Amino acid sequence: MHALKVFFKLCSLNFKQLLIYRASFVITFVLMLLWVTAYVILVNVIFLHTKTLAGFGRGEVLLIMAFYYLLQNLSEIFYKDSFENFGDKLRRGLLDFELVRPAPSRLLI
Repeated sequence: MHALKVFFKLCSLNFKQLLIYRASFVITFVLMLLWVTAYVILVNVIFLHTKTLAGFGRGEVLLIMAFYYLLQNLSEIFYKDSFENFGDKLRRGLLDFELVRPAPSRLLI
């Protein structure tokens, strides 16, 4: 249970850090949207020349792709940066400070 609390705390810290720089968040979101659009166009071009791909139809491939990118993008938004620096914070003794410090007042406004 404690590990789950730490996980959610790291997710919330990363999300707050992302929202501090709103322009970066918007640019990241737009770039993710452009990549997904490019992949959908690619899948449609592939299915113009074939009916199935490894036994899957166009709708099934798009559904698998949507599920994959949903999970990938949610992981990048919520916990990628926090987990990339997790070992370094733990080694330097900064993890306790990250978990118990209050949020900055500018962020709460």
